[in-house]
Amino acid sequence: MAFRLVLASALVALASGCGGHGSKPASNPAASGNRYVIKLEPMTLPRSLPRRACFVGIRSYDVMLFGARLPQRHSCARVAREVFPGESRLPWSREEYRNPDQVEECELARGGGRLQVWRGDPDQEGPRFEAAADLSRRACARLERDGWTTIFQER
Repeated sequence: MAFRLVLASALVALASGCGGHGSKPASNPAASGNRYVIKLEPMTLPRSLPRRACFVGIRSYDVMLFGARLPQRHSCARVAREVFPGESRLPWSREEYRNPDQVEECELARGGGRLQVWRGDPDQEGPRFEAAADLSRRACARLERDGWTTIFQER
């Protein structure tokens, strides 16, 4: 991302006449009718799970773990087995991860990696919502007790 920003800045500088030609002033693009538009967009989430990232969905993706740069001994699958015993684990789902109803319950760090616990907001109330909220809060508390450092905690 930083490389793209530097490249875009260099291109703008070249296009606007920076670099000069002797003492001749740089021409004004607005005066000549030329207009340059620079559009910065956020990086899009890839269709497949990025390398060095891991993901596990629990209970119809009502609770999700997303990890980045985790050491092997703290992989998403291992953490899910320990924190959500007996729960089936669902694979990467870009659509579920991008769902605007997802709420980040906590973000934790350990061994140079990061782990996020997300909670879905399937019906905004009722037993499914309460179960997801309870499960995700217990997961955050368990991870903190197991030595993970809390960076963010939903209150």
